[in-house]
Amino acid sequence: MSATAASSPTLAVGGDVLVIPQIEYLDAAANSIEEILAVPGVDAAFVHSGRPWSNGRVSPATARDRASSDVLGHMLHISHRLAVPLGTDSVDGSAARMAVRNGFRMVAVGSDVDVLSAAAADQLRLAQTH
Repeated sequence: MSATAASSPTLAVGGDVLVIPQIEYLDAAANSIEEILAVPGVDAAFVHSGRPWSNGRVSPATARDRASSDVLGHMLHISHRLAVPLGTDSVDGSAARMAVRNGFRMVAVGSDVDVLSAAAADQLRLAQTH
């Protein structure tokens, strides 16, 4: 990025840059998903699943109750209708497979914490074996 582009109040988006807003709060998901996905230049959106619905956060990984399933279904429907992929993260391959089956088009398998924790546990088990 050039110094001019970095200091400019607007940045021309294109080329290798993707615009992917991260949606973390229930009110954004329930009330604004269509407006968010319809913004010119938005290439996809990402629904963060790091926490459950507490504090209004979205969580596909824990979407077991009716209200959260309805909101996620609504979000997926809008994303498919507008042809803007909706992504999420998952704790493991099984959860990732379920997210894809449910209609998410991008799925990150594990977070840095998940991956590092699993690797550390594996290494600890190796160190403890005789």
